[in-house]
Amino acid sequence: MKIFIFSALFFCTSVFATQDCQHASNTLEISQCKEQQTMLSNKQLKHYLAKAKETYRSDTRVSKAIIESQKVWKTYKKAQCDAVYQMYAQGTIVSIMTADCDYEMVKQRTHDIWRNFLQTLSGDPILPEPSQ
Repeated sequence: MKIFIFSALFFCTSVFATQDCQHASNTLEISQCKEQQTMLSNKQLKHYLAKAKETYRSDTRVSKAIIESQKVWKTYKKAQCDAVYQMYAQGTIVSIMTADCDYEMVKQRTHDIWRNFLQTLSGDPILPEPSQ
């Protein structure tokens, strides 16, 4: 049973990794592309968040506030994307719309962290501006 599950996951991951998102033409392909985009965006968010925490580690008030805001943001993102899911739950586009919600919220959060915590008064950001 474990071998079957591993094989299925490996196959799905292989198909997922080779997905041509420029030419995605059906719900499954588009959904897989959105999930791939979200996975990459989540990596970027983690990187920017880690840099913000590292930058303010000596100021415990700011450091704790960043950590707390991330927890609250995760709760908000889940509620927001759950609402989007409910809106499209009866249609085949539900997976695309909820994946898009997640992707857009992660991109926005990354940009917010950059704007609020990773720019300096001299105008030289600690990390480059993430795409919006």
